[in-house]
Amino acid sequence: MKDYLPKIVQKVGYRSVQEFLKDFQTAKSEYRQYQIAIAQWKHETGKEPEPQPHGVRAKLAANRKKIEQEQKNTQRTRNQSKDRGAR
Repeated sequence: MKDYLPKIVQKVGYRSVQEFLKDFQTAKSEYRQYQIAIAQWKHETGKEPEPQPHGVRAKLAANRKKIEQEQKNTQRTRNQSKDRGAR
């Protein structure tokens, strides 16, 4: 099993397991800092952060809602022809 680990990380693009572990620890500490910042923000504001839509379907749904709201806000008027066929 230990012989196969270097081959796995090399397939992903790392030179060695130590290089992978270094990047992994960095990412882990950044994620921990992010979680602390979110917890502080929740404590200060007293509310949950709004989830950002991700993925194609979520973006499509958000755009669909936006378009529907814009259509509701626009006024529809009829254009009557000034020439009523009196010729």
